[in-house]
Amino acid sequence: MPKNVDRRTPGRSPWTAMGAGVELVVFALMGLFTGRWADERLGSQPWLLLAGTLLGIGLGLYQFIRETSGASGPRP
Repeated sequence: MPKNVDRRTPGRSPWTAMGAGVELVVFALMGLFTGRWADERLGSQPWLLLAGTLLGIGLGLYQFIRETSGASGPRP
């Protein structure tokens, strides 16, 4: 029996979860700043800020769940 067998599940590490958490924050901040920028340009405060933030959080959560659940499979 080989001694150097790695029994960990591929793609399952604390770094994967931490990276997914960072992506969640980045998506939320991108939505926030994009919405704020659009509000300033179009004068529709605070609606596009709220919409951008919610969209960013939603996309971030979707990506977070995809990354941490393993449903997306291993990345190339």
